[in-house]
Amino acid sequence: MNPALQDTLLQLFEQVRHDPDTLLTLPVEDWQEGSMEWRLLTSFQGMLEEVQHRTHQLKQAEKQLSEKEEQYRKVFEATSDALVILDPHGFYVEANPAHCLMFGYSHDELIGLHASALAAPASFPGLTESMEKIKAGKEFQTEGLGWRKDRTVFHADTHLTPFTYQGKPHRRELKHLTNGRQSHGGQDQPR
Repeated sequence: MNPALQDTLLQLFEQVRHDPDTLLTLPVEDWQEGSMEWRLLTSFQGMLEEVQHRTHQLKQAEKQLSEKEEQYRKVFEATSDALVILDPHGFYVEANPAHCLMFGYSHDELIGLHASALAAPASFPGLTESMEKIKAGKEFQTEGLGWRKDRTVFHADTHLTPFTYQGKPHRRELKHLTNGRQSHGGQDQPR
């Protein structure tokens, strides 16, 4: 390879490495049009323009994705229905404020708990059935008894839906109180 061309290419690579967003002006006029050196530099320029174009598109897509995630986060946080995300084994990985309020737990207390910790014992058969259906990729809806942190019991409708969260299978749970029946204070005793 021509030593002058080699030096030119090394300088260009170094400039791109330090500032990949700046489109360089390549010294193609220093070489005879059609020569091997000229073709190499013009090809490099074309490749660099394409990489910068794709990098710009990727940054735009990342920005749009971040904006969408923020919108969904705000809806998740603001809804009055209790929403949670459970991993495939039934452990809470995310919960909205309405769910925390419904059960009397802080967000940090709730994350990592198993769904069975918030179900009154009378609801365990339904909980087991719901996990089996979700593992099979099916939706599940039931009415059951929820168990608050203070161990009061309440009736709630639960709708479980399988979906992908952070690239892995999870289930989304929507829960709301049933027809105003909110508490049955000691019907089920703590385990």
